Parts: sequence; structure tokens; C-alpha cells
Amino acid sequence: MACIYGLVCIGMAFTADSMGGVLQASLTIFGIVGGPLLALFTLGLCTTRANQRGVLLGLLLGLIFSFQMGFGGPKPPEKTLDFKDDGCSNKNGTLVAAALTQMLNYNTTVILESSSRIEQTAVEYNWFYRLSYLWLSVIGFLITTIVGYASSFLLEKFKLADNKQIYLDNKQIDVELFIPPLARRLREQNESNAEELTKLESI
Repeated sequence: MACIYGLVCIGMAFTADSMGGVLQASLTIFGIVGGPLLALFTLGLCTTRANQRGVLLGLLLGLIFSFQMGFGGPKPPEKTLDFKDDGCSNKNGTLVAAALTQMLNYNTTVILESSSRIEQTAVEYNWFYRLSYLWLSVIGFLITTIVGYASSFLLEKFKLADNKQIYLDNKQIDVELFIPPLARRLREQNESNAEELTKLESI
């Protein structure tokens, strides 16, 4: 199955050019939803501070921000690179030095033209909507993680929420809910608390 799916992915890579905006649209939708959802699981698996209300607040703000960045507007039109070889004196690749020189000159020209286009575009379009759709998942993840953790801390401090769902009883944390390194540390903490409780009971 891994071989079959690998061949399918390679085949899809060759057909991606003919898909038009379908590929970008699918990656945009995945980035909008995938980033905040990844942050949701990260907060649940990697921290003991996160609570339900704080994480849901972070998820909501992350989704709103990602949706606005992905589907808001106005957005600049997509521009594709020109692959024409008009004006190239070395089409057969026999003179490597000449080819490298032409490539350097072409890249310099493209960079200057791109810089001028960006300056012109910045006047017409907000930078927020000029970000690539590949950044959607990263930004959504960061916003959800930061807002979710901070909200959980504040809500717990003002006693508006708690994380009692992670406890088996009042003191023992359910270590099976967390990633192995954190679970190992919490297990040691549980054993230490149990030993202290046993000593107090014996006294």
C-alpha cells in the first residue's frame, strides 16, 4: 500500500500543473483547519496547564484569523513565472559559463522586477492578504497555541475554568493522556506524592 500511494503521489505531482486553482484551494482549506487543530492536540498532549475553555477560545480565534487570512480580501492576482527561452544564445547547454552568466543576469533582473512589483502591490493590497497560503497552517497553529495557553492560565487564575479532567482523583494525574516524556515526569511526580501521603498517614 505504501508503494501504491507513493506512485499515486508522484503521478499527482506531474498532474498538479493542470489542476489550476484546485490544488491551492485544497491546501488553503487544509491550512486553515489543520493549523488550529494541530495546536488543539499539542496543548492537550504537551501541557497540564491547558483547560477546555481556554483551548476552545484559542481554537475559535485561530480559526477566525485563518479564515480571514485565507478567504478575506482583496487579494493580488497570482503571477506565474515565464519559461520562454527567447533571447537565450545558449539553448543547447554547450557553454556552461555563458549559461551561468545568463542565469545570473536573468535572476538579477527577475529580483529587481519582483521588488518593484511588490512595492507597487503594497500600495494596493494589505500585507495581511499578500501572505502565501502555505503560511496559513503555521500562523493558525501559533495563534491557537499562544491564545489557548494564555487563556487557560488566566481562566484558571480567576477560577473561571479548571483542568480537573486530567486527574484520576484529587492528586493523581492520568499520565496516559500525555506524550511519553511528559507522562514519565508526571508518573514520577505521582509516585512522589503517593510516598509523601503514605508517610503522613503513618505519622
